[in-house]
Amino acid sequence: MISGLPFWLWAFCLFLPAMVISFWVVRRKHIFPYVYVAIFSIEYLSPEFLGDFFTISKILPIVLLVAYLLSIKGGLGLRSYRLFKPALILALYFIVSVLWSPVFMIGVERGLSFILLLISFWFVSHFTQDENGLQHFINAFVFISMIMSFLAIITFLNISSNESFIRAGVFKLHAIHTSFIITLGTIPLVVSFLFRKQKIWKWLSVRWHPLIIIMNIIGILTTATKTSLVVFIICFLSLFIIHTSSFFHLRKKIIVSIIVAIVFVFAVNIYLPIIDNFIFRLDNEQQYYLSEPVKYASGRLLIAGYALANFLDNPIIGVGLEGFKENWILSTANTNYQFQTSTHNSVLWALAEGGIIGTMLWLILILILLLSAIRATRISRYVKDVVLEEKSVCLLIMVIAILVSSMSFNIEFNKFFWITLALVESLWGLSNSKSLAVRAWKHHPK
Repeated sequence: MISGLPFWLWAFCLFLPAMVISFWVVRRKHIFPYVYVAIFSIEYLSPEFLGDFFTISKILPIVLLVAYLLSIKGGLGLRSYRLFKPALILALYFIVSVLWSPVFMIGVERGLSFILLLISFWFVSHFTQDENGLQHFINAFVFISMIMSFLAIITFLNISSNESFIRAGVFKLHAIHTSFIITLGTIPLVVSFLFRKQKIWKWLSVRWHPLIIIMNIIGILTTATKTSLVVFIICFLSLFIIHTSSFFHLRKKIIVSIIVAIVFVFAVNIYLPIIDNFIFRLDNEQQYYLSEPVKYASGRLLIAGYALANFLDNPIIGVGLEGFKENWILSTANTNYQFQTSTHNSVLWALAEGGIIGTMLWLILILILLLSAIRATRISRYVKDVVLEEKSVCLLIMVIAILVSSMSFNIEFNKFFWITLALVESLWGLSNSKSLAVRAWKHHPK
């Protein structure tokens, strides 16, 4: 009973209007991607009477999926299964690994997350089988990054302090995940501003992109996250390698833009001490290292070492899904490190919980993902489709950002990773179809 009413009645009263709204949303391709991406940005928010497990990011996608299945007229197939197949095999293996996990029920719950992520993969891939759907999802990343940057700045203003450094997070997300989403959404803005092949939105001039990019950079700085700054730099260098000739042609524009951005950020720092806060954090860590060097240095190294120890305990099949976290808690009892933690690295996660088999499956998926994004970029150049090329470059840089981030925090259950995975799947299908069409035309021109 909830507030005097049975649970099923509450569920029905919420589900019925949700279905009606969902039918309206899924029929509008220019709205649905924004709703879907926004849902995963509020992952940890949920109605109080539903508890912590039934979050918005678990309930609403299912409602949208049901509405989508009832509304589509075509088949359920995808343009390509290049990424779906290895993702499916990976998920099935780790779901089966629950059988030898030390925490069976928690592992089952985590296994259900894999099922939901696979459904989300199919959902997004099926929706984005044309270029418009793909572009709308990329735009949705940009839109949510703008919202999160703005809210991160507001949060920073409300909680800033001269006594200690702060790390602004949005929608109950950790600061590093907040900065991760902002970074992903900033990449299309940078690509569009530099090459101007296609606008993010028709009503927004490309001239406004620098201001949005600067706002997003400020939003990232409010999180005081080192990883995102490293990712941002690596992404910019990757973009330079991909478009070396274009960078040389645009060198004046790029240099001026960088100088303006740096000056603007330092000017903002006078009123919004984002740089001072970041330096404060670095100083705080340095003092901690000088006072307790062994404890400071052993934090991440201890976690990495224990992940490898779990791997060596069962090198072929690993300790099973969620086994690392349970083993960590048991092994660190009565120590200064008794807290729940992840491996902070997706390869270490695969090694610890999946062994050699799980690691190979994970690396195969990542390799196919990266090669597909690279290949799609080359194909778009081959068919001389500048608009598709811009989408390809955006997604390739986003993939690089995700893979670099995975060295600092786990992405295997990150919903934005799986959405990007699905978008690359669709991109591969689109680019491959165009390549085949061009080759057929060259061999048999009309």
